Amino acid sequence: MKFLKLDNKKPQLIFCIHKGIESEKMFADPVVAEKFISTMEKYESFSNLSICTYALVNHECYILLRQHPEEDITAETLLSKIKYIISEEQYDLIISELNELKKPEHEEYVEKLKNTYVHRMNDYREFFRTLKVSFSSWYNGYVKKRDKLEFRRSGHVFSSKFKRVLVEDKMDASKVIASYIDLLPLRANVTTSLKKYNYSNFGAALNGNKKAQKRLVDFFNYYMAEQFIAWTDMNKKEQQNSWNKFSQLYDNILFEDVETIVDKDGCSRRGISKERFLEATEHRSKKRLTINEATHCHTKYFTHGTAFGTKEFCEKMFNDSPKLFSENRKDGARRMLKLDKDIELFTLHQIQLNVIRPPDYLDITKELEKRNKQTIQKLRQDSL
Repeated sequence: MKFLKLDNKKPQLIFCIHKGIESEKMFADPVVAEKFISTMEKYESFSNLSICTYALVNHECYILLRQHPEEDITAETLLSKIKYIISEEQYDLIISELNELKKPEHEEYVEKLKNTYVHRMNDYREFFRTLKVSFSSWYNGYVKKRDKLEFRRSGHVFSSKFKRVLVEDKMDASKVIASYIDLLPLRANVTTSLKKYNYSNFGAALNGNKKAQKRLVDFFNYYMAEQFIAWTDMNKKEQQNSWNKFSQLYDNILFEDVETIVDKDGCSRRGISKERFLEATEHRSKKRLTINEATHCHTKYFTHGTAFGTKEFCEKMFNDSPKLFSENRKDGARRMLKLDKDIELFTLHQIQLNVIRPPDYLDITKELEKRNKQTIQKLRQDSL
């Protein structure tokens, strides 16, 4: 999978996918999931980045991250940030040393602190590096205690480097990726309702988590308000009204074009039915999946597409990074096959294999195998 060479400090919206070791399914343990979220929020506060939404399921972590413009960091701002990532003893020691120093030495000490910490701010790579190191250290110790092991667990917690997809920072593209992330618990069949699952941002928000509600309100206000008003600048009534408005809007976005079905376990849920999935993905189907239906399926375009947005956005990304692609390639934007042709969103990478897989709550493996055999036979007959 190709990765665009992104400017670490540039304002941008990035969809990051990190997978732990599959056999462990660490996020199935509520203690582990809660620890990861708290660690993630701690480094979010330090890094001056914004988490738009996230979802943790089994061994998978999906995060939509906004990287803000780089700003000058004052001594006061720096001290307010570093207290999130160091111990109280270390923080008190820094404060006491600053109070004892006179002006020249004081300025030198502040400059030394800036050299130590500022380069880690407004940088999504540094955010993931510190998050991974801190969480992995805790997890290895926790597993020893939980499983009563003789030795501390060692080795990697995450199986590989995280994947990233650059998302156009506009409503049409960002809401699709946000939906795909928040629907992960439903696709993976770990719950039948988002309100029953606390380890995705929308699920936590539905259960009254104020930080999660803030993320959703700020996400929609960023695109829809004539003048952006942050959650922290609203009074309690304005916050509640904004949450009521945007939670209903987001629920409509998440479940547009889907239906209430009974899955293979006999549970009632909102999602895509077996009949609809087979109809839409059939060879030469005239009723392809809509973009909203695709977010309910395992869709590689969203996780492997390198960049995601309008045709103009993808072309710009292609022109900015020509060395990443073949010399024979003349343009960048690639239409998403097996989806509705009217969709005006594109990727930089046109995936050919297992582009769209059904959600885990549909039991249609045999039907797909049978249909694939028939399709191959037809193609062979046509080629004769």
